[in-house]
Amino acid sequence: MRIGLFGGSFNPPHVCHQLATVVALECGPFDEVWWVPAYRHALGKDLAPFADRLAMCQLATAALGPRVRVREDEAQIFADGSPSHTLVLLHHLLRAAAGGASNSFRLLIGSDILRETAAWHRWDEVAALAPPWVIPRQDFIASDDATLSAHQGAPVALPAVASREIRSQLQASGRAAGLPHGVAAYIVQHGLYR
Repeated sequence: MRIGLFGGSFNPPHVCHQLATVVALECGPFDEVWWVPAYRHALGKDLAPFADRLAMCQLATAALGPRVRVREDEAQIFADGSPSHTLVLLHHLLRAAAGGASNSFRLLIGSDILRETAAWHRWDEVAALAPPWVIPRQDFIASDDATLSAHQGAPVALPAVASREIRSQLQASGRAAGLPHGVAAYIVQHGLYR
């Protein structure tokens, strides 16, 4: 199977994560998209508890159909406190598929993330195992950015919605634009991001 591997903090998941998934499934070469919430942030940023982010991802993907799965592999791999690296996740997924169906992976990443790859652990190896399929964001498009154009995947740009801004809105007013209904209700019910 051809799998779009959509990893991230999902802190919280929002409508642009959903839109990116739909664009990948409808415009990309993918049989499925797997959402893989990070167990912990590789660069040490504070995140809501993993169980909450996993539950919110399941709520956000419920409307997207059977070609979308939420995976909790990172909880198994990195529960021992080891650094959360995409390369380790990819090796885990490739080993898990050994002897079974042959899966090929491509990373689904926004154009904002592509500009941060210098900070990734062994990015060149990650890109070799799972070549990036980049989805442009309206707030991170530069026509002269050779790196972006070299990895361009999606034919459309997503609106400028960011989890960071959503968290700020939630802290300020308890409400935020850009959240799926189920995710918004979960955040209120569990008192997250206050």
